Amino acid sequence: MSVLRIDHRFRGPARSGNGGYVAGLMARHIGRPVCVQLKQPPPLDRDLLLLSSEGGWQLKDDDTVIATAAAGNTDIALRPAPSHSDVQHAPERFVSVDDHILPECFVCGPKRSPGDGLCLFTGPVDESMVASYWTPTPDLAGPDGNVRQEFIWAALDCPSYFGLRRTDLLCLLGRMSAHIDGPIKASQRYRVAGWRTGGTGRKHLGAAAIYDDSGTALAWSDTLWVDVTGRMTLS
Repeated sequence: MSVLRIDHRFRGPARSGNGGYVAGLMARHIGRPVCVQLKQPPPLDRDLLLLSSEGGWQLKDDDTVIATAAAGNTDIALRPAPSHSDVQHAPERFVSVDDHILPECFVCGPKRSPGDGLCLFTGPVDESMVASYWTPTPDLAGPDGNVRQEFIWAALDCPSYFGLRRTDLLCLLGRMSAHIDGPIKASQRYRVAGWRTGGTGRKHLGAAAIYDDSGTALAWSDTLWVDVTGRMTLS
């Protein structure tokens, strides 16, 4: 059993945790490759229990199951890294503060500043991919200088949503798995890209990857987004 606490800094909506951060925090404490399913908005500033259960793990707030995890690997078709020239200007085409559904999101919120949020403003580089640069700040790393797992998962979350190229939809992260193939260092520059992989109806499938300066993929994710447009309001 582990006790997890989601600090207000790591919010997505105003009153709940960013899904990728929460999933990555669970994965770090579990210590093995997992696929995480989010069941409820993760509450902020509360002690949550991560418990082993039959067939996997549960993250619970008292008797409410917030998320579950099961052993699993990430299997997606990786795309080549976007070119530096494409990435350089992509954030200029990111959604504005007024058009952003969650402008204070830890990962992609335009109201957050470097050192507070990740500031991953992934704008389109073509009809099927979004991208931006990312230089992780030192506070995101452990003593070895490697960015901690929960922040890598967070960085792989929102770009996969914007890669759907449907910012008119209010979507919630329903499921996520991630694979980390090499260390990601604080204060070094990376390229982050997201793209759509499929889906039907209200369910949309996406992927994202983090590439080093040479274009080698160091981490990637497989995500399921659920369209809740008109069904609920996040604040």
